[in-house]
Amino acid sequence: MIRMHLTKYRLQQGVALVFVLLILVLLSIMAASFSRVIRHDAAFAYQTKLQAQSNAIREAGIAYAQFMLTQPPVEKRWRANGQQHQMTYDGYKVTIVINDEAGMFNLNTIDRALLAHIFNNIQGEVSHLAQHIIDWQGGQQNSPKKRFKQLKELRQIEGMSDPLYQQLTALFTVYGQQKIVDLSVAPDAVLALLPGSDPAWVETLLQARNTKQSVLALPPQMTPYAGFKTQQLGKVINITVWLTQADGGKLGLNLVLQKNAQGAYPPFKELERNMLYD
Repeated sequence: MIRMHLTKYRLQQGVALVFVLLILVLLSIMAASFSRVIRHDAAFAYQTKLQAQSNAIREAGIAYAQFMLTQPPVEKRWRANGQQHQMTYDGYKVTIVINDEAGMFNLNTIDRALLAHIFNNIQGEVSHLAQHIIDWQGGQQNSPKKRFKQLKELRQIEGMSDPLYQQLTALFTVYGQQKIVDLSVAPDAVLALLPGSDPAWVETLLQARNTKQSVLALPPQMTPYAGFKTQQLGKVINITVWLTQADGGKLGLNLVLQKNAQGAYPPFKELERNMLYD
């Protein structure tokens, strides 16, 4: 009888032990799962914080550029000529570049010969994109072309990649009616792609601009496509703010802004906004 009781007691102990072990296993699984959720939420919160922080810094860079463009003392005012302005803020390297759209190739007025020349001289196998742009616009030699309303419509062109699109944002505009590039504000990348251009000529032009020397003579091939002090000068600008992260990656924000005339407030009207990545 005593043996039966002992056996039954030990059996109950064994069942209780197994039950306790099962509870411990379940609690361990729940704890591990909860820990993973906490780590995931913490990582998500950290990434959200970084994203919000980078967005705020880029927006601040845009606002600062507008402020520097409207400084009353002319000698302190930033110029829209492609010059880079660099600073460091909260661990980020911030680069601000301002360009006047008058110094860019206009996709809506450019002729086929110049368009083909540009794409033949851009690095990479991209010469076919000139024809794709012509096809997108309507294609026929004497028919009205479909106009680009915003530069981001270039993304719709067959064969367009994101890195190439970002390269083209520094070369082309869709605003205004100018048919020639204004050499007084054209960035280096545009100057290098003009017919008849070479590195020595570009360097001479940039030095003349910086020292406000007399206007240079243009190479004959360039004459139909470029000039100085055009009517479009100063009307539409674009501002790009790049943030360089600790891992070397870059996040950018590009705004195209129309300058309001006669001191109207706000001084600029936003026409287009593009997020950039490198």
